[in-house]
Amino acid sequence: MRRAQADATLYEASNAIGNIAPATSRATSLWEGYVDVVFFKFSGETDPGFLVNNSWSIQANTNNFAGKNGDFDWVQFVFTNIPPDPEGELPSLCVMQEDITLGISPNANQNQCVNAPVQTLSSNFAGYVSGITSVSLVCKEVPFFHWPYACAPTYNLTAIFTAWNGGEVVGASWAVTAPDIFGLSTRWNEISGTIVGTSQRTQAQFTSPTLIVSNTGAYRPGLNNVSFSNNRPPTSETNNLTFKSESTYCVSTGWCYLITSLGN
Repeated sequence: MRRAQADATLYEASNAIGNIAPATSRATSLWEGYVDVVFFKFSGETDPGFLVNNSWSIQANTNNFAGKNGDFDWVQFVFTNIPPDPEGELPSLCVMQEDITLGISPNANQNQCVNAPVQTLSSNFAGYVSGITSVSLVCKEVPFFHWPYACAPTYNLTAIFTAWNGGEVVGASWAVTAPDIFGLSTRWNEISGTIVGTSQRTQAQFTSPTLIVSNTGAYRPGLNNVSFSNNRPPTSETNNLTFKSESTYCVSTGWCYLITSLGN
């Protein structure tokens, strides 16, 4: 599986601008974050790094955090669109957990992926990638005793991808879940992303005119602040679009949003 890396459209769910210190409890960590991309004008797209039209990714990326493994880590929830590929790869939705300190690409123990059909960009296309943390209490009976039980929380990460065309869902949504091996569930305070190159530092190059609106959302109970951060994950996929406008707002349910229009 090729390694996808994030775009750097970033906001931080924290009052401290530039702070990447990990949240210390579930109550102060994000529970969910998403990126959706809606096209209003589309004239064509290619990723020169793959020499194939309609190659791109939509990425929802977390902050760097001090993981429970003692290293700096981060997580990507990413859908990668690869049309017929000489290496036999298919479009995929992944939970990718990366150790930044060691520079280790995801392996079978760190990421989970599921294949999805090829998606085709158009002026009616919209794509949505969401990352969700979940926790459950797992209890086991203590050996030789019927009571008490030993209980511990178990955390998981889920990625969801949905595509629309002209307001209609294309096919279905896809989802994949992986164990939270680095501890994002109690350390998540940033979400970033939009539509960018496929992977390996490539660029999604859109033919003019192209106009999209990229909406990034974050949720936890009580979240009511969106502040910008100069800290960016160590990633390099890009696109050739420029910022047109930007706005932020929060609602009483605990959701905050960054809405950006991009075009050429």
